[in-house]
Amino acid sequence: MGVKSGGDWRPGRVSTTPLIATAFVLSVVGWRLEAALQPDAPGETAGNPKPATKLAEGSEEPNFVLIPIRTELQRKLVANGKPIEALVLLNGYALLGKREQLMRSLDALSLQRSLADLKASHPHAAIALIMGYYGPAGADKFALSSSQEERGAIEKACRLVANRVNVPVIYVTSTYDNTDSGHWAKIVAELRDIDLAKETADEAPARDADVVVFAVQARITRLLTRGYWNGAWLSADCVVYVNRPLDAKNHPMIGPDLESQIAGALNKLDLREKNRIDYHLLPADPSREAYLRNRDAIMNRFVGNEANALSGRLGFKNNSITW
Repeated sequence: MGVKSGGDWRPGRVSTTPLIATAFVLSVVGWRLEAALQPDAPGETAGNPKPATKLAEGSEEPNFVLIPIRTELQRKLVANGKPIEALVLLNGYALLGKREQLMRSLDALSLQRSLADLKASHPHAAIALIMGYYGPAGADKFALSSSQEERGAIEKACRLVANRVNVPVIYVTSTYDNTDSGHWAKIVAELRDIDLAKETADEAPARDADVVVFAVQARITRLLTRGYWNGAWLSADCVVYVNRPLDAKNHPMIGPDLESQIAGALNKLDLREKNRIDYHLLPADPSREAYLRNRDAIMNRFVGNEANALSGRLGFKNNSITW
């Protein structure tokens, strides 16, 4: 069992330890990956070669990646469902303390070209920006990552680049993983291996009154849900959004009615494996007072015994929780 996130009482704010298709350019500093999924894409000619669908090998590791976001599940995981077409994920620690050379460290020209390609294929596209702080950090580095001034400078630089090509940034957050797991390098390596031409699953959900349940079918989505627990990398096979607010007074917090809804929705999905299920919970009344009241119940009751028992009854071996 792994805890996917800690709660943040501010409405709409979720910080995840796991990271993190449509037809546009996926670019990783010096690499170009152009999806061949456009229904009206021109054929290959000498002057118009067919786009590659994988990243080139042997390129220098970047400080940003531009990840295509195509399905409803991907948008919910990355930006709480906001209408984005791509995620710009930053190697945050590599950019801290470099405010004088920030544009160069970011490789702003490469980012601008990538966003221009996105704009050309999706004229109304918007993006999310996530600053990823991956790996062990000393006190000084962690303090920098927590500095609103430092993070504000990085966000401002990215917004300036996006504004040059008229691509709005509509969601910004940060994510942390302090394990010595090579998280950033693994993200880059995974993106090199993904063939967007094969990313065709729509990941359509099954719904009930208070739950929305998704089967994880795309490799991009597996990357977005991947986390490092007990020395191993695990991705989710299923993601459950519980839309009924939970409260500490409920025993168990997910009772028979909600469990029945989840089980019924699961039966409508084609789940090839049932290793890990992710629960996304909605605390009662998204306010500081409600968060403080429910935090201990979620941490001490649902995380662990209740979640493990529920997952076992639903047929899953592991689980993670986000609220």
